[in-house]
Parts: sequence; structure tokens; C-alpha cells
Amino acid sequence: MTKRTLRIGVDARPLLHPASGIGRCTYSLLSRLIASDHHWYLYADRKLPSEFAARDNVTLREGRGGGARLLGAAYSQLVFPCWAKKDNLDVFWSPRHHLPLLLSSKVYSLVSIYDLVWMKYPKTMTFLGRVQEMMLMSRTIHKADKVLA
Repeated sequence: MTKRTLRIGVDARPLLHPASGIGRCTYSLLSRLIASDHHWYLYADRKLPSEFAARDNVTLREGRGGGARLLGAAYSQLVFPCWAKKDNLDVFWSPRHHLPLLLSSKVYSLVSIYDLVWMKYPKTMTFLGRVQEMMLMSRTIHKADKVLA
């Protein structure tokens, strides 16, 4: 039987914040996962660390954003689904609590959810962070084919 090479998209924005918990986790997992035979598409609203670009099975899709939180959220919701269609993805993984809600249902989707801080300790978050979680997490969970927690 022939092993199929998958086309896997990743919301790689956590790589832009290497000191954060989600950033460290994403970096560690991707560093190992891209050693596979699958093709990886790393999506971000701005320039990603170049070390991942050196691999033949990795394609970087980068926007020209300046790092504003709302711009990153807009990219993930509006641009990532377009890139996913262009790249003909089989799978999309978001390590950061939210999926692009306009992502085609033909693309198998996974989301990692690490905590529910926004529900249990909302005062520890920014107002915009809480609003984003309230708007997207429930919809993401219903959209996802698999939730990793």
C-alpha cells in the first residue's frame, strides 16, 4: 500500500511569540512534525522565523501585517481560508484556540486548546483578547473535526 503525502496547513502565528507557552509548544511540535514526508504550509500575518523555510517540504505564507492583534485575527479569519484553498490542504491545525471559520469543510481541521483562562480568570486578559475568545472559541469547537486539549 502506498503512503499518501498530506498537505497540512498550520496557523504558525505562535512562532512569532517564542517566549509564550503556546509559542514554545508550537515550535517544539513543528520542529519534529516537519521531519515527516508531508508538506507543511505555515501561515502567518507577518514574517516568520526563517529556519523553517530551509526545508523542502515547508512553504511559508506570510502577510505584511505589523503585528497588531486585530490584524492577525483578520488574517486568520479572512486570508488563511484563501491560502488553504490555493494550497489544496488536506488538514489544517491551529495551535492557538481558533480555527478560520470560513475554512472549507473539505479540509480536516484540528485545534489545540490549552486552557480556559478567558472564562475562569477573565481579568488576567486584555479586553480584546476576551472578546476574541468569546466570539471564536465556541464556534471553533463546533467547527473542528478534532479538539486537542
